[in-house]
Amino acid sequence: MRFKLFFILFFTILIIKAQIIRGKIIDSVFNKPIVYVNISLINTHLGTITDEEGYFELEIPEKQKSGFLRIGAIGYEEKIIKITDFTNNPETIRLNPKPIQLEEVVLDTPARNKRKVGTLKKDKKNICGWGGNQFGKGHEIGLQIDLGEEFVNVTSIHLYLYKLSFKTSLFRLHIRDLDQNGMPGKELLKENILLNFDKKSGWLNFDLKPYHIFLKGKVAVSIEWLKASQPQEKKFTAVNGKKYLPNILLAAKNNKGIFYIRKGIELPWKKIVNKTPVINLSVQ
Repeated sequence: MRFKLFFILFFTILIIKAQIIRGKIIDSVFNKPIVYVNISLINTHLGTITDEEGYFELEIPEKQKSGFLRIGAIGYEEKIIKITDFTNNPETIRLNPKPIQLEEVVLDTPARNKRKVGTLKKDKKNICGWGGNQFGKGHEIGLQIDLGEEFVNVTSIHLYLYKLSFKTSLFRLHIRDLDQNGMPGKELLKENILLNFDKKSGWLNFDLKPYHIFLKGKVAVSIEWLKASQPQEKKFTAVNGKKYLPNILLAAKNNKGIFYIRKGIELPWKKIVNKTPVINLSVQ
């Protein structure tokens, strides 16, 4: 009984010492909220994203109260803020739009010359993805894709969904260049591209033509889990030897490709060779 009482008091003290910071992130030019902004506690696995109104809330452990937040969104300049700058009231944080530098693109191939690049086929029962009710929020998986030496127009993305335990789940698309170590580097997209998963399994196809994406060379293509509805299924699925409930799983394939995975914005990328998720792009 004394042990239980001590544990309850100790846990209560920990909760009291933790600081909850709140804020709203808006566009500095139009004063409009920015949705799904990544907020991460630098050099930790802790982070969150803004909601549809631009608001966020993040619990900061006692030992991290002197740390810094990194705030980043596609199409905006990154901002770093001290935890100690936050008060008890929600802070309004303004992000500056990032100037878009357009590179001249010359297409030598006819527009009708369409092809798919990436992983086109799946292996039986070879899967990858996310498990748990909130595990994976902000977690990315992807692969390396070679677009070729000439600029191409990326017109659509295709993913094979092995299983979705939620009614819907929302993801963000990322396309990055590669750094000198062959890992995902600078974001190449200029705006948020959101992918809504709304079926239990099978091919998911998303039109990218409205975004006018022209790229070349080797890139890292990944999807980031933003949020999910309430789970609809209570069946466990094994992923890498562990059982998760519920889950969002993509088909995978053993091949000569490169698989990228990152379990949080501040965490390092990991690279797996000879396996990739079934994700491909249509280009022309």
